[in-house]
Amino acid sequence: MMYETLWRNKFLTLDATTIDDMINALQGATDLLRAMKARGVTLDPDSGVGDDYALLVTDDPAVAVKFGFEEPQEDDDADCNYERKENMEYGSVWCSKGLTANATTIEDMIDALEGTADELRAMKARGVTLYPGSVRDGHALLVTDDPAVAAEFDFEEIEDEEDDEDDDCLHAGNDVKE
Repeated sequence: MMYETLWRNKFLTLDATTIDDMINALQGATDLLRAMKARGVTLDPDSGVGDDYALLVTDDPAVAVKFGFEEPQEDDDADCNYERKENMEYGSVWCSKGLTANATTIEDMIDALEGTADELRAMKARGVTLYPGSVRDGHALLVTDDPAVAAEFDFEEIEDEEDDEDDDCLHAGNDVKE
């Protein structure tokens, strides 16, 4: 019998209040994926990850219990339409969907998450911070006051705008409606 669990990237950094929190959350996710992989868990080859949902599977009941896997259930048509947004002057809106979009194995997922954590570490080292209270629905606003750092990471100048209820992303630079 196969057991499965649905892995989501969208909420990995939901509780973050600093870049360190974001890095630690991504590192924790890679550690968990490594532990699963070491116990024989695989990415279902038919699931893909481009839609932010990765179906991880095992046929070992003990592994299923250890990691909270369940017996397969009917699809629930869940949808997520967030994407990573870039090029926001002096700020960058990060969305967690798509972090592992091209993964075909758990190792690909680990590499993608570690790459993102490394990028966040590089930003932090240059003084980029997480804008307080900006984490919501898988989005986070990263900011800097340094124009050289903004240029290095393709940030754009943040413009003052009213919060648009129809927007799924935070405002930084251009309007980023989905």
